[in-house]
Amino acid sequence: RFNFEIKFDGSLFFDHSDPIAELSRGRQFNLAAGGRLARSWRVHQLALELGYRRMAGGKGLDGNLEQLLMAGLRYGVSRPRMSLQLGVDFYHDAVESPAIVDGSEAGNYLLPQVRWEFNLARKALKPFLHLDSHLITNDYRSLTELNPYVLTNLWVQNPTVAHDLKVGLRGSFGRDRFAYRLYGELALVRNHRYWYLSSLHEALPENYFGGWMAFEQEELTSVGFGGELTYRPTTSLSFEVGARFRSFEEDTALPHGEAEIEGRFAMKYEHRKFRLGIAAEAMSERSWAYMTPTTPSIVAGRFEAPFAVDLKLDFEWIFSSSMTAFIECRNIANQPLYRYPCYPEYGINALLGVRMSF
Repeated sequence: RFNFEIKFDGSLFFDHSDPIAELSRGRQFNLAAGGRLARSWRVHQLALELGYRRMAGGKGLDGNLEQLLMAGLRYGVSRPRMSLQLGVDFYHDAVESPAIVDGSEAGNYLLPQVRWEFNLARKALKPFLHLDSHLITNDYRSLTELNPYVLTNLWVQNPTVAHDLKVGLRGSFGRDRFAYRLYGELALVRNHRYWYLSSLHEALPENYFGGWMAFEQEELTSVGFGGELTYRPTTSLSFEVGARFRSFEEDTALPHGEAEIEGRFAMKYEHRKFRLGIAAEAMSERSWAYMTPTTPSIVAGRFEAPFAVDLKLDFEWIFSSSMTAFIECRNIANQPLYRYPCYPEYGINALLGVRMSF
């Protein structure tokens, strides 16, 4: 038996940010098409995927064109004691840009994919190995989705390619009241984005706000370990705690802006008339470089984001199966939270609304 999927997608992006210097706002038009064909028989699965994406710039981005061709193959086998999925994705990325000396540049990339899980006939002990690889283009629209303060009309021809390997154990015990996952990880990122801030100040004043951001690309390697534990004393109540520790090795003097320690605690309670959730997410110190326009290749200093905890609360009242009212509170502890240097997140804030389905 065969299953298939065909999809088309298109989008038009207008940049409404304030341009710097004499740059005009750019536009970007994206078109994508793809398909997937899969078949399963007995314990085997086979899938083939093809895709094409075209990204073209206009106005301030005129002359930029990027075309991405993708072909992927997957094979899987599922047995009572073991499941395995092997695959490889091939990408051909061709870029035309006025910033390229020869006018155009192309690259080929092979991305392996592995998912292996073993069942020792015990719920409490299930080894696994996951290798996930992905490619992200650095066209202007993609960069604005990653960072809203990116330099106007920035379009970088080299895509970012990441390989993430996780090896560990997972399982449940205590009559399934407890569930856990423990893992070690190795991540290799080619053309990692080392974001930096451009500032007119040789030294950032206290509480400085503003500036645009660009990045340099170098490799980044990280090694770490982490785990999660979930406790469900009843079907309505659950507690979750998790932590992740990483050590980084970079090929540049620029800081990578990633947190070495992350932690999370969450509690959820579900009643027939309401749902309540409380969570605390912690991140260790992070840092980014800042430079001045007069010395763009020299690091003038670093912006340090302190250790902070984002305390969250979610409450939902159920009027019926088709209508609920909700409130989502963020940063209840009013901590100095930063996703980007010199751009603090809101203090205590809340979102109220109604969800309806019909």
